[in-house]
Amino acid sequence: METLGEQLFGQALLGLAAMTLWRLCEAAFGQTVEGGEKWSRRLGSLGMAVFYAAICVGVMQTALVCGSAGGRPGDETSKEYTARLLDWPGGRVIVGVFGAVLIVVGAVILVRSSTAAAHLKCP
Repeated sequence: METLGEQLFGQALLGLAAMTLWRLCEAAFGQTVEGGEKWSRRLGSLGMAVFYAAICVGVMQTALVCGSAGGRPGDETSKEYTARLLDWPGGRVIVGVFGAVLIVVGAVILVRSSTAAAHLKCP
């Protein structure tokens, strides 16, 4: 892990992988807060695990492309994936839903982190 952490994007990759595992554990065993056993909380944790895993894969692909000689830029690769997906039946809907989910999850994370930061008291 130390070697990976020293690589380009290594710390981000390890952090995202840890967040993915944490959310998967919450989905499997429940959260440690009151009501953490509810299926809605477990489903939310599973959704966050999928979100973090998708970002982790993106970071890993970027790190691999940037680390290889003559690799293609990450933007070009994601455009190829999107173009391939748009060719599928219902591809526009899939891309649209995926984009909307990313926006909503990002907004939820932003709101939760900003409200949690507002409750912190600095000495």
